[in-house]
Amino acid sequence: MIKFDKIRSVDGSKDFSNSSFYQFYMDRDDMPDNCVRLWKGEVNNPLEVSIALVKMMEDIYGKSLIENDEEDEPPIIDAAAVFKSTEFGTYLTKAAELSKVDINILN
Repeated sequence: MIKFDKIRSVDGSKDFSNSSFYQFYMDRDDMPDNCVRLWKGEVNNPLEVSIALVKMMEDIYGKSLIENDEEDEPPIIDAAAVFKSTEFGTYLTKAAELSKVDINILN
């Protein structure tokens, strides 16, 4: 994820470290997804959080597919529909939990 610039270290490091803080960029470059909202709930296991976020985005994207006019091409994701959906707001709230998880427990 660091290689593809989806996760960025707060200190600018290009190497992953358990002691660094990270920002998660998925759909926008101006603000990390895990900094749009503040997480105020109980912090869950980081693996469970990441699995839940991937499932949420898969569900959101699945509901936002439109047929591609090009023959033999996969459907296109309607980004405007994604950003307007209430599910995306729920995803952003859950993504805030990433700023609080302790990845050291994964060792």
